Amino acid sequence: IRAIVSALGGYLVGRGLTDAGTVAAVAGAAATIGVAVWSGFTNSPKAQINSVAANPAVASVVVATPEMAAAAPSPKVVAQ
Repeated sequence: IRAIVSALGGYLVGRGLTDAGTVAAVAGAAATIGVAVWSGFTNSPKAQINSVAANPAVASVVVATPEMAAAAPSPKVVAQ
């Protein structure tokens, strides 16, 4: 994201529409926002379950309701 904004900013600086300091500030802000959005998607509960399910060492992943999880005798069963 930062590279794209910097490239676009370089074009705008070359055309005299803005200055390099503004481009640097906008590029930094865009990168920070991009990281925050990416973190939100990759650390969501659904993404974590999908990551575990993709692990070849895990036979299966079943999402249980709190009632089902409480009734299961295994401590490995948890509610979503």
